[in-house]
Amino acid sequence: MKLLPILSIILLVIACTPKDADNAITQTERDEIVNVTDKITEVDLDSLMLGMSHLHLLDSFLIVAENKALNSEVIHIFNKNTFNYITSTGVLGRGPGEISRIGNLSIDEQRKIIWVPDHGKEVLFKFPLDSILNNPSFLPTEKLKLDPSLFITNFSFLNDSIALGLGIEPTSNNTFNMATVKLNVVNNTTEKFGFEFNELEKIRFNFAMSKSKNRYVKCFRNVDLITICDLEGNLIRNVFGPNWGKKFKPRHSFFSGVEITDTNIIAAYIGDESIVFDESNTPKGNIPTKLMFFDLEGNYQKTIETGSKVWSFCIDNENNRVICFFNDRLNPIGYFSL
Repeated sequence: MKLLPILSIILLVIACTPKDADNAITQTERDEIVNVTDKITEVDLDSLMLGMSHLHLLDSFLIVAENKALNSEVIHIFNKNTFNYITSTGVLGRGPGEISRIGNLSIDEQRKIIWVPDHGKEVLFKFPLDSILNNPSFLPTEKLKLDPSLFITNFSFLNDSIALGLGIEPTSNNTFNMATVKLNVVNNTTEKFGFEFNELEKIRFNFAMSKSKNRYVKCFRNVDLITICDLEGNLIRNVFGPNWGKKFKPRHSFFSGVEITDTNIIAAYIGDESIVFDESNTPKGNIPTKLMFFDLEGNYQKTIETGSKVWSFCIDNENNRVICFFNDRLNPIGYFSL
């Protein structure tokens, strides 16, 4: 028997098997498609024009934060049940309490606080919900200084003082890496945290956390991978998709946004070229139209096709619906039933 060829094959299989294989799922098909194109209800914004915005929920409120602002105030509060407009806050500017360059908001649900990063001033502003609702002219006075060497964004709180989120680590004037990080808001320290999939040259991911389900999720932008961990930072599951390990020219984008519900991980999915061209042949970043549903262990369930470009989304569990901000609709905010 010729043992050398057999041994070579065994070694090749071992070398190509991802680390932590006991905690891995490889999914070769994700083809359960549900089309909701004709089931989306558009929200009438009463003539309020919005730039590209991210959506968040806090209590009975929908919070709309303009990343590409069309208004002098960039955070808008709506009733999440009726979508009636309530108020706006977050004044653009360089004065005290004003926002020079807004980042992605983070929500402290227990204490009802909106944390607003200002990447121009390198601070996190603290916006208590009660202060916004009771004072139309509210400007924040409390803030945390962002660590320029490892600053946190898109985070959720474990307890009164500790938050977990996505950390940005600049590696040069125009390059950076990402990592899961832990922020202590009492002493304002940020440090790396938990399991990292270190087999990638560039780490790019979106982050979501559920305290009640004891897990956080990272959906990667540049590879077909989802990582699920518990709140101690231990790996629960690596979920490798059908396009894992494939080489693409031009480069592809995969996941771009993720939420955790009581029963699901829901992730926006592109699975196509990173850059597309519009009618005038102008290059633009690709935006997903699909939302993929997984259970909390990472098992694939279905894909919802919205037929529109989903810039951001949030899950309204109380009303059993997904609320989206669409990039290609006249009324950009719409929702459909789960």
